[in-house]
Amino acid sequence: AVDISVSLLGSQRLQQISIPLNESALIDYNTELNSLANVRDYLVTFLTNLLITTSNSIILQSSSLVQLTQATNQLTRNTLMLVSNRCYELSVALNAMFGKISYEDAQSASNQLFQCASNILNVKYMKLIFLSLYQTL
Repeated sequence: AVDISVSLLGSQRLQQISIPLNESALIDYNTELNSLANVRDYLVTFLTNLLITTSNSIILQSSSLVQLTQATNQLTRNTLMLVSNRCYELSVALNAMFGKISYEDAQSASNQLFQCASNILNVKYMKLIFLSLYQTL
């Protein structure tokens, strides 16, 4: 059982709720999480093999990567590496065509690439926090 206590700052304990730990629900949750992570991994492998031809391809690919990395608890190490490398490749391609495309296209692509990088960094940061918390226990 898990005990949850609610209290105001500086006061005595107001309410205590005991919740039985449902192990089967946790197993089901982890199974579903792993399944979704595998789907994301599968999709990312296809996405990272697409050609980079125009600013629109950069925008579409980076937007797709943002969507696939939003659920940070469903990303495997492999997915993180593939997405990280692809964001870098898209950034290099965007830099190479920067003077030949419209400002709006450059802004849209760079915004998507920044969001993708932010999603990746959030995952790495959260895993670092959980690792340090686990080591202190």
